[in-house]
Amino acid sequence: MLTIDLIPDTDFLWNYAEGRLVEPPEVHGNITSFMDRLTALGFAPLETFVRRKVPQSKTDLLFVDCARVS
Repeated sequence: MLTIDLIPDTDFLWNYAEGRLVEPPEVHGNITSFMDRLTALGFAPLETFVRRKVPQSKTDLLFVDCARVS
């Protein structure tokens, strides 16, 4: 099970670390590019969902349940 922070109301991965911009959203990636990379590394997604407007959070959340493919 993975949880990934997302930029609110977008499919872009959260691109800040310790309050500083890591790289532009287009470079840092989005849900699709993340899932493609996960698959390329030999994981099969079993279930994914996004939780928007999380109380007291500055990010949305992507939840991914996956299994290693043999």
